[in-house]
Amino acid sequence: MLQAAVKEPDPSFNNEFIRPCRRVYGYEKPHSLLMDIFNCGTNEVKIGVLKALYWTRPTVYSFECHLDNTIEIRFGYDTFVWDDDQKYYDDEFVDDKNIYDIEGRRQEEVFKKEVQVLMDTFAKTQSTDLKYQIGLRLPKQVSSSSANCSGS
Repeated sequence: MLQAAVKEPDPSFNNEFIRPCRRVYGYEKPHSLLMDIFNCGTNEVKIGVLKALYWTRPTVYSFECHLDNTIEIRFGYDTFVWDDDQKYYDDEFVDDKNIYDIEGRRQEEVFKKEVQVLMDTFAKTQSTDLKYQIGLRLPKQVSSSSANCSGS
């Protein structure tokens, strides 16, 4: 499924291959396998991986919830729920600070490793196409502590 996602030219459609992997294996395993493909791939394969990585975003995150004049920060994770009307699995956010505290750190470490690999590849490659695709994937700010998994 992940190989098909990497080869799929339409970055919107490659989620059809990623979603079942995320539903069954969560965030880390599909992400790790895609990074293995990235590390061994040609520039064309690396670009395919970068497009697929968009859909392997962290499943544990926090976000701001604006209610009237207050801002509440919610902590939790995505789960897949079967939608009988649409006949497919849909994401549903579950409030759970404990899971966020445990899994969030692990997912953040995975994401930090990805950012480091992408920055190293960006510095080494001569391909402007690959540099462009890496630039789209990198966070807006990068520091030793700023690569985080929050926001969705």
